[in-house]
Amino acid sequence: MTTDENALDAGDVASMLQVSRNTVYNLVKAGLLSSYSVGRKMRFTTQDVEAYIAYARNAKAEDAAVHTKVDSQTRPDPAPVSPHSPGSGPFFISGNDVAADIIASYLGQAGASPQRRYINSYHALLDLYEGRASAAAIHLYDGASKRFNVPYVRRIVPGTPLVVFHLVRRKQGFLIAKNAGKRLRTWGDLLDEGVRIANRERGAGARILLDEQLAALEVGLARPEGYDREFTSPLVAAGFVASGAADVAIGSERIFHQVDGLTFVPLIDESLDLVVLKTPETEPVITFLRKLLPSRGFTEDLGHTVGYDTSRTGTILFEV
Repeated sequence: MTTDENALDAGDVASMLQVSRNTVYNLVKAGLLSSYSVGRKMRFTTQDVEAYIAYARNAKAEDAAVHTKVDSQTRPDPAPVSPHSPGSGPFFISGNDVAADIIASYLGQAGASPQRRYINSYHALLDLYEGRASAAAIHLYDGASKRFNVPYVRRIVPGTPLVVFHLVRRKQGFLIAKNAGKRLRTWGDLLDEGVRIANRERGAGARILLDEQLAALEVGLARPEGYDREFTSPLVAAGFVASGAADVAIGSERIFHQVDGLTFVPLIDESLDLVVLKTPETEPVITFLRKLLPSRGFTEDLGHTVGYDTSRTGTILFEV
């Protein structure tokens, strides 16, 4: 049972989902969003909201799979890329970023059968190693080398034939409630007394970035208030901050532009990359991606996302 102190009202949920209050009520009536009552007032938990977001993502992925063939017949070819089909079998892409959705769309247009798994970066890479996915979109910071992604690829998928394509550079930093009343400018500021964080779940790129930065500060077991309260969605974590229930979350510039009531403090330029396994089945896809990713049409599509730097998109960072 949740306590009313940590409960969310319809306005909080509307802010997190970027919808109207009426839409929230309609989701409850349709049985898609769970709620509970305190007297005559409707209340929600963060787990309720995250469960709805997970449901919506799965529905979106299933719908995309159903419409892939229709889209390939009605949408124009994404020239300039190879006109040859990159394969007929399913091609699973793990990772939780719009860039992977755009890649899946292009593959669908070219006659492939892309499938999406919306999970965090660490688990997306595990998907790749354990054979549940052919590609993974990741942003994982390694504190020892101060590099993104390739050190994790070497450790988690050792000795496996693969290729790592660079997708975008983007800024990661603090998402701060406008009325938080706290000065948060450095990683060390998170440990100031009274600072409450809306943390991401283990394996999320933002969570790993936070943990590596705290380790670099050599603060031992010291952690911000709320560290153990985990959110599996960056939008829900940001919405929790915007509602005043926390002071700060770790997130990207794109999330800042999606949720009202926040300010953004950029702290690091991170790299979002695509790791693709090399197998006889994926070789046509890799050939297709080598031409697609640096193409003008793809980089323009990707560049429409706020805060995404596509100047090196398609560069091969690592290959076995």
